[in-house]
Amino acid sequence: MTQSDICRGVQTSVCSTSFGISVYYRGTEVARKEGNTITLNSGGWETVTTKRRMNQFSNQFCQGRFQVYQQH
Repeated sequence: MTQSDICRGVQTSVCSTSFGISVYYRGTEVARKEGNTITLNSGGWETVTTKRRMNQFSNQFCQGRFQVYQQH
């Protein structure tokens, strides 16, 4: 797994609980996995970094089963 595939970076944190795992970017929970349920939340931010954190989450915790991109 390359560095770009791992949830890390400025203002990024990974939290694990007995219910599942979450990734936060700048205080917004951008991705959560609870059992077989994945929840993505941009918090209204449509930035490259927000999408990158979601894709890193997919690669690190969901075997890359999805990718997020923006289409104009």
